[in-house]
Amino acid sequence: MRKGRIDVLLSESDSDSKRGVKTKSKPPKNKKQLIQIIDAVYAKNCILSYTLLTQVYTGLRYSDASNLFWRDVYNFETEMYKQSFEVTQQKVYRMVYQRAINSGYQHSIAKSKALKKAVYTVYISPALIELLEDVAIINKKSAGNTFIFANQNPRSKGNPLAIQSISKILKAVQRELKLEFSLGTHSFRHFFSDEALRSGAKINTLKGLLGHNSITSTNAYINSDEDSKQNIILKQKSYV
Repeated sequence: MRKGRIDVLLSESDSDSKRGVKTKSKPPKNKKQLIQIIDAVYAKNCILSYTLLTQVYTGLRYSDASNLFWRDVYNFETEMYKQSFEVTQQKVYRMVYQRAINSGYQHSIAKSKALKKAVYTVYISPALIELLEDVAIINKKSAGNTFIFANQNPRSKGNPLAIQSISKILKAVQRELKLEFSLGTHSFRHFFSDEALRSGAKINTLKGLLGHNSITSTNAYINSDEDSKQNIILKQKSYV
């Protein structure tokens, strides 16, 4: 997210405390279930399905993935996709900025502190490029402030899908597929972390990939449900 998008957040920084408590969402159990979910979402809103898959490929929060501009990921001078790009995490920015303001720091200093904590590098994979090329058929690449995942509804005026609509779609998919867990946008960021760990990523590497400032935050993304713990035991080899 760029400076212009950060400035919009400053007027919203108090709103988090007014939001209700959310049910903790969980990731799809495996790739097969992920594909089923993505296909079900695609049938209702293809742009949303592409945004959720971007979370799977990058580990971004939905708020950050949905706010990406084409110029964030694509170099219009070379007409090539970038190898990586910087993201300013909305959640982290809001939290650090508000904490600094509450501590008596001036706006400029609070903003500097927030940016230092919130900015991190996201890497672009071939899978993500393939997805973005599919999106470009619907939402054409543009060097201006054009959202990659702009909602197709004309009333949206080129903005991403509203959170109310997203929640409605995901709840419908959860019912249709009879999922035994709460499905939310964060489910897909969690799936990214699960896949990274299954691929052999160390906790410090995962910390960087998720844009965390502490291992404590990353620990919350380590799947420790009963099925996972049981599977670890069942896979033990005999040493006798």
